[in-house]
Amino acid sequence: MNDITEAELAEWQYAHRDELDSEQGEEVEVDISPHLSVTLSFRLPGAEADAIRQAAKDAGMTLSEWVRQACRDALDPDRSARSHRAAQSELRDATRQLEELARRLEAAAHA
Repeated sequence: MNDITEAELAEWQYAHRDELDSEQGEEVEVDISPHLSVTLSFRLPGAEADAIRQAAKDAGMTLSEWVRQACRDALDPDRSARSHRAAQSELRDATRQLEELARRLEAAAHA
């Protein structure tokens, strides 16, 4: 299989997707969450995959969580906008609290 194109290899892998890996030949136990019953598989350029992995890491999420969240946001733009507005509101509240704390510290320093 060393002299085949990527497209031919992809076609072969898809055709044999239900078979055990002939090189490994090892069955493993997996736990599948009952509410996650579908697996999607797709190809990405390496740079995009790396960027997605990094975004998930930066968000403190697993890759699967991040991709599911991105898909939900894409399917429901209003939900994403609401989430964004909520985050902005929390940030504004935190900023006000920090400004108030800074004023109190400044006043205490001059007292």
